[in-house]
Amino acid sequence: CNTVSCCKTACMRNFIGSNIVFLFAAEKLHALSPLNRISGGFAFVTDEHNRRVKSVKEVNHGDDLKLRLRDGQIYARVTEIENGEEK
Repeated sequence: CNTVSCCKTACMRNFIGSNIVFLFAAEKLHALSPLNRISGGFAFVTDEHNRRVKSVKEVNHGDDLKLRLRDGQIYARVTEIENGEEK
């Protein structure tokens, strides 16, 4: 192999390797995306101050919440809180 040919081959391998790493990272990000989770039947919940709600401990009776789903939003008021086991 001459120097130019070896350089082209090395550059091509480096380019292909970089693309594989990029595609793998993009797939991992997609799997963790909140939008991807919402499309699977989950909701993104925020309180009246637009803060993310992650636990029943963060809300009180009468609080207004916004539930974002894949096709729109639901506005709800807390009428009952039921504590559950964390898994």
